Amino acid sequence: MHPLDGAFLKFKWANHHFQTLQQAVQEWRNHNPYEIIGDMVREGDVKKYLLTAREHVPIRSDFSLMVGDVCHNARSALDHALWQLWLK
Repeated sequence: MHPLDGAFLKFKWANHHFQTLQQAVQEWRNHNPYEIIGDMVREGDVKKYLLTAREHVPIRSDFSLMVGDVCHNARSALDHALWQLWLK
């Protein structure tokens, strides 16, 4: 077994979590979860363009968990790699 195998496996697992997150986000976006509404507003002689975002489908609560899994595994892969390099 190569000393960096653990780091590569952790990085591969982080990539797996990243792919899962990307798929979940794309599925959420396919439902047109929000719309942007633009209005012209007058305040005296000044015209302002007001943009409002309206949410139709809320962001899934587990997205933050998926991001955490990606970050944790990527950092862990770096920790493993640096430790093995330090040992050499």
